Amino acid sequence: MVGGGIGVRQTIPSHVGARRFSLLRRNGAGNADLLSVHEIPSAKDARQMPRHPSDISGEGLYILCHGHKDVEAIREALRREAMAVDGIEYEETSKVVLQLNDANSDWLWLQRLPYQVSIYSALIAGWASLPLVFHEQTAVLFNEYLVHGDALEADVTRTCFNIGTWTWGWMEPQLGTVSFFLLCVQFAREQAMELGIRPFTDRRKKAMGTALVAKFPQYNPKLVRAYAEATALKKNEREAIMVEQAYIEAKMAALRAKRIAQGFPIHGAEFIDAART
Repeated sequence: MVGGGIGVRQTIPSHVGARRFSLLRRNGAGNADLLSVHEIPSAKDARQMPRHPSDISGEGLYILCHGHKDVEAIREALRREAMAVDGIEYEETSKVVLQLNDANSDWLWLQRLPYQVSIYSALIAGWASLPLVFHEQTAVLFNEYLVHGDALEADVTRTCFNIGTWTWGWMEPQLGTVSFFLLCVQFAREQAMELGIRPFTDRRKKAMGTALVAKFPQYNPKLVRAYAEATALKKNEREAIMVEQAYIEAKMAALRAKRIAQGFPIHGAEFIDAART
C-alpha cells in the first residue's frame, strides 16, 4: 500500500492448513492498523472435507442423528452399530439397513392413505370453489340441482363479479364455516403442543419407532427409533440405501487398490484399520 487506503496481506502459517488474509488500513501517520484476520480453506482442506456420512467421525454422527435427525447420518450410524453388534464388514451393513427399512415400510401405502386423501380432497375443494362462485354455467347448475335458490336476474350483467355476488348468498355459509372450523382446529392444535400433547402424526411416528425397536432389540434402541421416526410415512428408502451401497463398494475398491499399490494386500478388519491411516 502506498499512502492511505486499505490493502490485503497474505500469510500462510506453517501450522495451519489454510491461507490467512489480513486486512490492513493505513492511518494518517502511515502506520498499518489490523482490521481483521480471516482464514479461507486451502486445497488440502477441500480434499479432506467429508463428502459422505462414512467420512464423518462418531461425534459428528451423534450430533447429526440426535440433534438434526438427519436420515443419511442415522443410516450411517446404523451401519456402524451393525458392524459392532453383528461383527460384519462395512460392505455387508446394507442388508441390515434394508431389513430395518422393509420392516418400517410395512403397509406404507395404507399408512399414507389418510394423508393423501386429505391432500387431494383439499385441492379438489379449493379449485372447485372458484367456478362454483364465479362461473355462470357451473353456478346455475349447482343452484338448480342442489341449492334450489332464486335464479340469476335476467337484467344482471354477466360478469364474474356479479355472478359472485349472486352465488355468495349460498356459498358464504359453507366457505365461512369451514374456514372458521379449520382456524379453531389449528388454534387448538397449537395450544395442545404447548402443553406437550403430541399431534396424531407424532404419536403415529412414535408408535412406529416402538414397533421397530421391538423387532430389532439387538441394536441401540435410540438409533432404531430415530431411524423409524425420521423415515416414517415417507417414501421407501430402499433405492437410497442401494445408491449408498454402490458408493461404499466403489470407495472400498479404491481404498484396496491404494493399499495394494502401497504394498499392503490386506483384507477384512485389518484392511479397514490400515486404510484409515
